[in-house]
Amino acid sequence: MASSDSVVQALKRRCAFEVVSLKEADNQLWILGRVPPDMARVNENNWNFVVSRLLIAETQRPWKVDLSRKYLLRGGKLAHAKRFILDAENVKQHYADVANIIATTPKAAVDVMEIPLGDGLGRDRNNPSGGRRGAGPAGSVAVGPAAVFTKMRGG
Repeated sequence: MASSDSVVQALKRRCAFEVVSLKEADNQLWILGRVPPDMARVNENNWNFVVSRLLIAETQRPWKVDLSRKYLLRGGKLAHAKRFILDAENVKQHYADVANIIATTPKAAVDVMEIPLGDGLGRDRNNPSGGRRGAGPAGSVAVGPAAVFTKMRGG
């Protein structure tokens, strides 16, 4: 028979879930934790997929799951944690099933929102104080025949 640790490990592998507290009773498993943020929001998207899969599965299983947020006050600031409650008669016998559902949940695709484009040009291309490309304040950059003369002198 699987333990509550199998559920916790499945959550950790799928969406980097970090357990804050865990309580176990005969008919209930209660886990409070967090999903750490990442730049592409992959962890949060994976959590959403896990939530969807568990809610679909509970309609055909003898167990029920409550997935919600618990709001907390930490140092005067509002914070929230993910709450995972599994209810069933003799809940321990369902740990393997729940862990399997979590582990087989598809991973979220990464959507790239922004990519810095390398244009191959120097940093001073649009420098208004003068530089290689001839940009500079009005009145201080040679134009016309003066530019040709300056160029001939090596400038």
